[in-house]
Amino acid sequence: MSGWMRLAIAGALLAATGVAAPASAAVWSIAPEESEVLFDYVRNDKPDTGRFVRFEGEGTFDPMEPEAATLEIRIESASIDVEDTVVANFATTAEYFDSETYPHVIYRLLQLTPQGENRYLAEGELTIRQWTRKTSTEVNLEISGDTAHATGTLRVRRKEYHFGVGPTSLFVDLGPEIAVRFDLTAHPAP
Repeated sequence: MSGWMRLAIAGALLAATGVAAPASAAVWSIAPEESEVLFDYVRNDKPDTGRFVRFEGEGTFDPMEPEAATLEIRIESASIDVEDTVVANFATTAEYFDSETYPHVIYRLLQLTPQGENRYLAEGELTIRQWTRKTSTEVNLEISGDTAHATGTLRVRRKEYHFGVGPTSLFVDLGPEIAVRFDLTAHPAP
């Protein structure tokens, strides 16, 4: 039996039993109040952690076609929160995020590849200021009813984004990599 014939019979059976195939991927909105975007970094040979307070994002996901998933996350760079206010203020300057000129760090998902139960390889683009670079990270994604939960760590090589390479680098030594840890909860978009 040909492939199109099997498809036609399957469609007729689904219609006869009242089971409908999904019309399209569900649209999900990140719930910032239920989510975290943290980052681990080394400053002057001491490990430290910070977070971003304000971010938003939206994407689509169809479990039958995960490769077609979309996602865009916008992080307000001036919402950086670290224990040291001097460090937080420096982070928004032109040598770092340049928050006045570039108010958002943007992540866009390009490809989501299944890797096993609830595990995916997320390939995307990260834009910090005017520099956009390809990224790749493993993501754990679980969907239960009207809640999607994704966790993972994105490793960012800061010099690729010209982050912290100006005159302040003479007295503030940042490690070469920043680990961005995300714990995101999303719900269907209204």
